Amino acid sequence: MLDDEAHQKRAASLPLAEIDVSDPALYQHETWRPYFQRLRNEAPVHYCRESAYGLFWSVSSSAHIMEVELNPGVFSSKAELGGIQLDDISQEHDRPAFVSMDPPEHTGPRRAPAYRQGRQGRDVVCLRQCR
Repeated sequence: MLDDEAHQKRAASLPLAEIDVSDPALYQHETWRPYFQRLRNEAPVHYCRESAYGLFWSVSSSAHIMEVELNPGVFSSKAELGGIQLDDISQEHDRPAFVSMDPPEHTGPRRAPAYRQGRQGRDVVCLRQCR
């Protein structure tokens, strides 16, 4: 296993076309950060031609992510059109989730309260509404 410095050097020297952020080892060993940093700096919209999941695009900058998220007419989240994840879901585990829906199906669940734990351990309700 490479140490952090070795991963930083590898991420900096690897040709952009060979960076594969779908590699599970990057997350198992907590070494994904330098690869995403390089993509954000040099290729915030990156095409990976070869991976265990086939070809895919990754979007790694906040501005580009917002552009994708706010334009469902061009960038769909629907599973039947490619979805938001790399691996296919088996039919028996395929459940509707608003994150993998486009408007208008997405709009109703998006308006529902989201619960999370606050900094002091108190429950907090966050309300968000689509435009």
